[in-house]
Amino acid sequence: MEGTTGSIVMICLQVIPIILFLGSIFAFFYVVNVGPRELPRKHPLNRKMALPVFMTSIGMFMIPLPGTPGYIGIALCLIGIVWYAVYFRQARLEYPVMS
Repeated sequence: MEGTTGSIVMICLQVIPIILFLGSIFAFFYVVNVGPRELPRKHPLNRKMALPVFMTSIGMFMIPLPGTPGYIGIALCLIGIVWYAVYFRQARLEYPVMS
C-alpha cells in the first residue's frame, strides 16, 4: 500500500507542475483565466495571478530533488500559495461570487 501511495504522489509531482506551468504561461498572455471564474480573462489581475501560479509550478518541479533544492521548492510553493491567496482576495473584492 505504501509503494502505491508513494508512486501516486510522484506521478502527481510530475504531471501537476506541467499543467500549472502551462496555465500560468497562457494566463500571462490572457489566453486562460487562473483566477475566479467571474474575473475576466483580459483583466490585469489575471496576469498578476499567473506569477504565483508560475512560482508554485517551479517549486513543485524542485520538490522531488534531493537535499536543499527540495526544501527551496517547498518554500516556493508555500510563498506562491500565500501570494495567490492575496490576489484571489483582491479579485473577490472586485468581482463577488455570482450564483
